[in-house]
Amino acid sequence: MLSAEVVSAVAAGRFHVWSARDVDAGIELLAGLPAGRRGRDGRFPAGSVHARVEDRLERWAAAAAELSESPAAGPPAG
Repeated sequence: MLSAEVVSAVAAGRFHVWSARDVDAGIELLAGLPAGRRGRDGRFPAGSVHARVEDRLERWAAAAAELSESPAAGPPAG
């Protein structure tokens, strides 16, 4: 399934092919951190990739909500 160019690069050690059973396994391979599974409390383990992503999204949502509530954010001129 791989092109001859990829096979040659793998043989020369310039490229690596890994298998992953699912997306979370791929995330862990690429990030070098646990992907994390949502716990009974609805949260991901601290430090996991999913926890970090969820935290960032929550901060962006809070910032967007704050901007939309700002009096200076009124309707666009035009």
